[in-house]
Amino acid sequence: LNRPDILEELVTLITTEPPTDVAESERFKHSNLACEILTSDLPSLNQSLVADPAILQKLYSFLEQKPPLNPLLMSFFCKTFGMLIARKQHQDWFAYQYVCITVLDFIKSRTDFLGTMLQHMGTPVIMDLLLYIIMHIQGPELRQNLLEWFNQQNLIERLIGALGQEQDREKHENISQFLVEYIREGRRKRQSEKEEVNQVDLLLETLEDAKTTELLLRTILDAEHQNDGNIVAGITIILALIEYLTTFECVS
Repeated sequence: LNRPDILEELVTLITTEPPTDVAESERFKHSNLACEILTSDLPSLNQSLVADPAILQKLYSFLEQKPPLNPLLMSFFCKTFGMLIARKQHQDWFAYQYVCITVLDFIKSRTDFLGTMLQHMGTPVIMDLLLYIIMHIQGPELRQNLLEWFNQQNLIERLIGALGQEQDREKHENISQFLVEYIREGRRKRQSEKEEVNQVDLLLETLEDAKTTELLLRTILDAEHQNDGNIVAGITIILALIEYLTTFECVS
């Protein structure tokens, strides 16, 4: 399974539309099987997958296609890419670090990794993948490195800005869901880890900054781009931001 030619074939199966002259019930049979193999609990498979830049690029190139992409193939891609960040049950720490550092170096080397991902944010699974990557990377240094980079790439500002660009209710809902879940999970993580490590979640700090709230309000109240979808999304995000303050006041 660790041979480059076999890995390349497995990646091809999960990123390429199967022939249409096959019964619908059979079309994605091999793609599904390939995804199950790639995401199995085999740490050595992760290492082999990221060790070859050509194979990693082949996997990533699926995301570089213009939307909309086949939702089933998109789920296979997200499951496989997210698997590279999650630590396997029997994976030793040094092997895990090697895989994560290789993946982080790879996405940073892309021209616009976030832009490539965000062009597909109308697909819920992409936003789930982004949240999964941020929340499941292990190790204070690795996570801090990732958070700093995403913050430098203006992830929060770009997501809020997207609320005012298109009248796409599903896209607005996905952005809202991502930010709300990030606020809640980020605060939970901050509370549980504050005594263990001195780590700052820069993305959460950006979200909680008054300037971000101002940007959010300006975006959803802009008469030129105002619509029911982005107003509901914006209000949902603001309610999540003040939820912590309300809870804190009640406890006090």
